[in-house]
Amino acid sequence: GVRPEIFAHAFRYLKRYSYEDPDYMIRDTKRNPLGYTYHVGEDFLDIADGLRAVDEAIKFLNLGRGDRIGHGLVLGTDPKEYYEKKGCCIVLPKLDYLDNVAWLLTQIRYYNIQVSSNLIQELENDYWRLFNDIYDRGNIPPHIYYQSWLLRGDDPCEENSVDNIRKNPLTFWERCSLNEGTMFDSARKINDVVKLYVSYHFDPDVKKRGAISEEFKVSSNYIKLMEQLQAAMRTEIAEMHIAIETNPTSNL
Repeated sequence: GVRPEIFAHAFRYLKRYSYEDPDYMIRDTKRNPLGYTYHVGEDFLDIADGLRAVDEAIKFLNLGRGDRIGHGLVLGTDPKEYYEKKGCCIVLPKLDYLDNVAWLLTQIRYYNIQVSSNLIQELENDYWRLFNDIYDRGNIPPHIYYQSWLLRGDDPCEENSVDNIRKNPLTFWERCSLNEGTMFDSARKINDVVKLYVSYHFDPDVKKRGAISEEFKVSSNYIKLMEQLQAAMRTEIAEMHIAIETNPTSNL
């Protein structure tokens, strides 16, 4: 139940740390030859949930060439067999499923995956129903919700204290509190994104409503989407030269 976002700040700190100078932020990867491993996608509430966790590890922990994903079973689990064993039903907290749906809608566009219009409509209907159940933020569309998700790798700060630390970082640790990159910087400039990010971290009602579990039916179109998404992510991870650390007996 602990997402990669929890460890993001520490991973970025370690990946950039220089033993030669504690206040030096490494830019040249040749000065930091060690790769990093994060175990993810080994156990999951749903295949979409596990694939999202892999994406979170890569984006939030800044995994790249020479780093490793521990186990990563979700990248190779047979979706049809997985869901048939579950009676084509999954049970997970509403907030997790909402996160998965917003993430899926974005990945469909990102990887240009061809899916049925019925599945898109089903996912969008689930998104709006769950968003209105959990949040009190008006009509926030899935792409804005996804932008808020992108910021979860940042060290959580309430709205009033964000500027003080983030605009004037004093220590190396503070400088690692924000995830660097154009897509993250762009998301931080959107008011609705920041407010949603703060609600996710600090609103007790959101946490309470989001923790309620619900059963969700899985269609054949959803299963096909998982197969296509697995294949797309495997290709991208290979192109990034991120290794999968596979221990056959442990995986089995």
